[in-house]
Amino acid sequence: MTIFNKKGTPAWRRAAFLTCAALLLAGCGFEPLAGQAAHPRVQSDMARIRVVTIPDRSGQILRNHLLDALSPRGSQGSDLYVLSVQLSEPRREVAIRRDDTASRLGYFASATFVLRDTASRIVFTGSSSSETTYELTNSEFATLSSQASARDRALQEVSADIRQQLSMFLAGCRR
Repeated sequence: MTIFNKKGTPAWRRAAFLTCAALLLAGCGFEPLAGQAAHPRVQSDMARIRVVTIPDRSGQILRNHLLDALSPRGSQGSDLYVLSVQLSEPRREVAIRRDDTASRLGYFASATFVLRDTASRIVFTGSSSSETTYELTNSEFATLSSQASARDRALQEVSADIRQQLSMFLAGCRR
């Protein structure tokens, strides 16, 4: 008895196709960009990116996330690149109570960045953004804590996205 899927194709054909596709993709030079199995040159180059100071407290937080993401073991020799980041953080009311006061605010972190080589030539530019919300309560401490947590989550996402874009750029530079 042959089992068919919804389109009328035998299930074994689909399984055979997926197996062949996986084998072909494995042979085409796929390499992870991040993690322990990442290409050593990409990791080495990322550890040699100097992140310029970003103004304000949110800039400090983003810079620390970037430093942890790009070079978790610290700097690995002289700088190959310099990363400059511009951060903006507009907030807006997203939930309004019946008395016309806000009960929830949206926090939006938007970053544009420029990667330069040691000769100050621009080699890569990009942008990243993240949005989250936080609750406004009667307790000032709870509101400030919620706001700080929302800011940290958004900046962590922006940092991870910038790292991903830089790793794809550096991997592409080597081919």
